[in-house]
Amino acid sequence: MPIVCLSEMAAGQEADFFALLSAKEELTTREGKPYWRVGFRDANREVSFPVWNDSPWAADCRQSWTPGSFYKLRATLRESNYGPQLEIRRIREVIDTDTADGFDPTMCMPHSRFDPAAMFAELMAITREHITEEPLRQLVESLLTSNRDALLKLPAARRNHHAFVAVG
Repeated sequence: MPIVCLSEMAAGQEADFFALLSAKEELTTREGKPYWRVGFRDANREVSFPVWNDSPWAADCRQSWTPGSFYKLRATLRESNYGPQLEIRRIREVIDTDTADGFDPTMCMPHSRFDPAAMFAELMAITREHITEEPLRQLVESLLTSNRDALLKLPAARRNHHAFVAVG
């Protein structure tokens, strides 16, 4: 089965995909029925749904699914009254050889819709325009230029620190 992105799946589609377990919370219904609310995400979609205590995945969810870990899943995306949910067929943690199938951790992280290189160029233009003192401007330009590759990958945002990971 080909590997697709979770965010590209259509309702009713079964596929293999990589996802980050972004949330796992033990809850109970009003009637006292226990369940886990889990969330799996890629860069552009998060799907949260219950794993009921009598589900075939309940023991694995309780004992071994770890928020912040990456998984390879085979699942069907279902639409419900509560939004999209995953009907899991297979699940395992990502392994080193998954990189050959295209796995990259950044594929599961939210990222800006803006191109990192374009934002860096804008930062350099702001530096040239607003830092009038020549030695200071040269120092800032030198620091930015020598750290360009790292800066392009660091997560950041104007108002919410580390809101997005840069991809590009």
